[in-house]
Amino acid sequence: MHNSDVIRSLLTADCSLVIERDGTISSCNAAAADLLGVEQGSSPGWEFPAQCGLFFPDSSTPLRFEDFPLGRIFSGSPLDAVEVCVRGPGTVGEEVWLSVIAEPVFSASLDDVVAAVVLCHSITDRKKALQGLEDAHAALQALVQASPLPILAMEPNGRINFWNRAAEKVFGWTEAEVYGRSLPFVPDERKEESRRMRAQDLKGDVLLNREIRRQHKNGSLIDLTVSSAPIRDRTGAITGTICVYVDVTERNRLEEHVRQSARLDSLGVLAGGIAHDFNNLLTSILGNASLAIEDATPGSEQERAIRTIMTAVDRAAALTSQMLAYAGHGKICVERLNLTWLIQQMLPLVRSSIGSAIVLSVELARNLPDVEADHRQIREVLVNLILNAREGIEGTGRDGMVWLRTGMAMPDECGARCFIEVRDNGCGMERATQDRIFDPFFSTKFTGRGLGLAAVLGIVRAHKGSIQVVSTRGEGSSFLVYLPVVR
Repeated sequence: MHNSDVIRSLLTADCSLVIERDGTISSCNAAAADLLGVEQGSSPGWEFPAQCGLFFPDSSTPLRFEDFPLGRIFSGSPLDAVEVCVRGPGTVGEEVWLSVIAEPVFSASLDDVVAAVVLCHSITDRKKALQGLEDAHAALQALVQASPLPILAMEPNGRINFWNRAAEKVFGWTEAEVYGRSLPFVPDERKEESRRMRAQDLKGDVLLNREIRRQHKNGSLIDLTVSSAPIRDRTGAITGTICVYVDVTERNRLEEHVRQSARLDSLGVLAGGIAHDFNNLLTSILGNASLAIEDATPGSEQERAIRTIMTAVDRAAALTSQMLAYAGHGKICVERLNLTWLIQQMLPLVRSSIGSAIVLSVELARNLPDVEADHRQIREVLVNLILNAREGIEGTGRDGMVWLRTGMAMPDECGARCFIEVRDNGCGMERATQDRIFDPFFSTKFTGRGLGLAAVLGIVRAHKGSIQVVSTRGEGSSFLVYLPVVR
């Protein structure tokens, strides 16, 4: 370095000092004196880095002489841009970051290094800005990881480069399993939809609350809404996409349950109205048939025809009774009833209803409190549930089992309740079937099944009870009928 270059650097540096070969500081500007606590003519010697409070920028470890190689400089080699942290006398306890360069000063003959010029440029503002960005990034990372909503980010090519804990919980894949891969949760039939959505994202639009259906790692389907926005660099170029999901599976299920309840209520009102009017017609038909048969000659064709009419009227009356039960308008003769006692009386009928090929396991609770119920209608409930269990087992090719039990449910907001459970190991039901099993005339076996389970629901509702259905495809079904105990 020529003397003119040394002078120019001394004038432009934030801090500058010239250290002679013997360690004496032959020159230093005011900033160096204030910051480092040195002065012209002082001799910090080879302990200069530690005495001046120089530290590594990423730790509190002091720099040693060998880390700040003045010896190398005096051998003729320059020092290029070493970053150090200063906590010297002029920093008032704060950290000051410097970029340090040092150049040897040769003698006039260029045979020997007589001094070292040390120049320091402050990079504190830049460091603080970078630290602020790092802190903000860490805070954002913590916020995103703590979010209860699944959040992921993708590169323009669709590869995942971020996947938070909520995404792991909702979709089932860990970040390690999906990092660098395309979206793993898109069902085959939805891949074209996903491709179109991806093309929209890359146009740079912010898209909110798009309804989609995706797949959990275990194969189950998830209803979601997704909002996405582009990630841009400082030039405005799109470098990726961030997506935020909301799992609405349970919300949709509850909404469908409300719609189904409203539909069943409407059907109940309709069925009740039709049943009342139809019952009046049947009463008139049966009354006239009874009068007509009195005038008919015994054994005549006329008598046989009238009896056929009367039999059809009886069957229609039974259907009308089921419709009224479904509508909750059936006649209820309430009495104190012990469910365990009732089922004990019905066991011969139950065993004959399920057939000899199916094993019946009975577990009846003792000392069960009474309920207020119509024993005829509760019998109808039990028979329909047993027949439903038998139909669920038929055709499965497995050894059929039906479990029948009574018990006392844990008290809750509905109060004390007794229950009857009918469980089978039959074919079970998927969600779509479960949503329709109480619809009138619905059956997965054959058409025109009637009002069996629909009537069960109406009877239970009329008794101020409830039904819980638990079923998995291929694993059987459980029907729990709850009835309030006598207070």
